[in-house]
Amino acid sequence: MDQPDNYTPDRRVTPHLVALAGCVGERLEQSNIATCWGGVVSGDGVDLSEIGTDGAMWWVRLANLTVAAPGGQANGTVSCKPVLLANVGVGYATCYPINEDGEALDPQQQLKLSDLVHAAMMAMYRGMACCTWHEGSVGIGQVTVVTWTPQGPQGGVLGGEWLLQFEIIGNRPEPDGAP
Repeated sequence: MDQPDNYTPDRRVTPHLVALAGCVGERLEQSNIATCWGGVVSGDGVDLSEIGTDGAMWWVRLANLTVAAPGGQANGTVSCKPVLLANVGVGYATCYPINEDGEALDPQQQLKLSDLVHAAMMAMYRGMACCTWHEGSVGIGQVTVVTWTPQGPQGGVLGGEWLLQFEIIGNRPEPDGAP
């Protein structure tokens, strides 16, 4: 089903994800970590089948969202303008090549791939913690980088995902003329 282009866009969650993605992409680029794709995605996971045999990708995705009291405690309070607690996945994945004979990579190749994933992990951390996506941002409360969870190498993909939590407080400023 095609959705009309004239729906009212979200101004509470999506703008923060887009700003975060800009910072993450910028820090990966500054670290010379090449990817074939990166950006905001939806869903409970990420389709890694598009990486190919020599590619890599990164993503920012809303893992879940709950109504929270100020300070980040989930409480389910009903309100027209609730404080929201967003759990966001910020991840990276690269191809994990299998040798032609089906054997695992040698230790030096394993170390190089591990180092690449760790370099991406730290570049994304700097994008979350050191970039200005949340500084002075209207509507952002407490920001917490929680954990990095490694993924792979099953399926020929190696990487991981950060869990980032942040409060969304109040509404984003309405554009001129908006109700």
